[in-house]
Amino acid sequence: MEEKLIESLLKKDFVLDCPKIILTQSEPSEGKTETIEYSGAGTIAQEKSGEFLVKVFCGGHPPKSEVFKINRTTPGKIIPKSEYYVLSAVDTKGSSWQADVVLPQLECDFSLEDYMVSGHFEKLRSSQKIPPIKRNHLSMYLMSNVQIPCNTVTESKTYVGKEERGTLLKRNVATFESCGLAFEITKEDKWLVVSVRSESEIKNWLIIRIMEALQFVLGYYFTESIVKIMQGTLQETRIRTHYKSGKEIRNFSPLRATDSGNEIWDLFSKYLEKFITYEEERWHPTYGIIHSVIQSGFASVEAQAITVAVAVEGLLKREFSDIIVPCDETKKQIAIVDEAIKDLDIHKIKNRLLNALNGMKNVSAADQLYELKNRNLIEEEAIRSWKKLRNTVVHGHELDYQGIQKYLDLHRSVLVLFYQLVFLTVGYTGHYTDYTKYGFPVKPFDKKMV
Repeated sequence: MEEKLIESLLKKDFVLDCPKIILTQSEPSEGKTETIEYSGAGTIAQEKSGEFLVKVFCGGHPPKSEVFKINRTTPGKIIPKSEYYVLSAVDTKGSSWQADVVLPQLECDFSLEDYMVSGHFEKLRSSQKIPPIKRNHLSMYLMSNVQIPCNTVTESKTYVGKEERGTLLKRNVATFESCGLAFEITKEDKWLVVSVRSESEIKNWLIIRIMEALQFVLGYYFTESIVKIMQGTLQETRIRTHYKSGKEIRNFSPLRATDSGNEIWDLFSKYLEKFITYEEERWHPTYGIIHSVIQSGFASVEAQAITVAVAVEGLLKREFSDIIVPCDETKKQIAIVDEAIKDLDIHKIKNRLLNALNGMKNVSAADQLYELKNRNLIEEEAIRSWKKLRNTVVHGHELDYQGIQKYLDLHRSVLVLFYQLVFLTVGYTGHYTDYTKYGFPVKPFDKKMV
């Protein structure tokens, strides 16, 4: 099933014929007590943009309140939950499908007895009963050509009748264990297959943490995926499709696949060990910062620069807030000046002075970086690069495209600093790709927070 599903998603010709589809309003409209429902036969298909489109052919006349609702959405205003519908469907093979966020449109002619409801959405799921299994299994099919370091060989044989005619060996699988989970990651032609086996229940937050770790070490955001979860007597399949701009991401992973043996998976394990206790069904806040850096790979030089410069500050605030605090003498002097300013007749600038003074109660990002430098955890050259890049892009200096190389160099230098801060956060020691040097050599990183 999965191969056919993957091929259809890659070709964007995925389609389900459904004798029964029901669209139910998420919650009643304002001033109403009952929800609206549309039902009938129809199709669920993938459009060329990548989104799913559901079409439901309904009998009778639609609710007039919906037909004459001209402005379903207001520019600049978040669409209310009452405008969205949930989908449930049964296809011709008897499989059940569900989706949660569908924004429908009506197409009707009052001279006819029938009408059609259509709507776009990005996530679809299905569940079914299976024979009991002893070990829970998670499979993720991630659409991408991204490379991975492999440590295991697969063997395939060709037969004509019963006669063996050939053998093909490929090193295309990475196997390792982390946090009590057994991982097997296979590089196929246009996707990765991530297989995870667990003695414990596979919960949604664990899937998110695994995706975070994988995206971080590969420097890549997977937008399209099929996720299959098998545990107990239930199998659930989730399909996520997404609009793609067609632009390729400029991929600067912490350690390039061509430079790594198993060390990428060591880094993966360190990330997972650090954040696996976070049981919220959303990104960990630290990964949110990492994600912004990954996504900036689609953007302009300026956008990449400002993103990584600000990401360094965000990471320092998030993970290094306690490495240095103002000393008691500093706090005492701030309090003295604060009281003195309050008694002065300088109403035009008093608030500005008090705000500036209040800022001194907290350490700056530069203070934190220099403290890390004093502990021999990062290099002073990296701090200088960060300050220069940040001042250039944050304060609105116009980039000189005749000298674009120096901005690219600064960006990569600050990117390495950012990755080293993540290494310190998760406790990784090993090799990394040094983007500060031309040719991108591999360097050792052996620093640790004490």
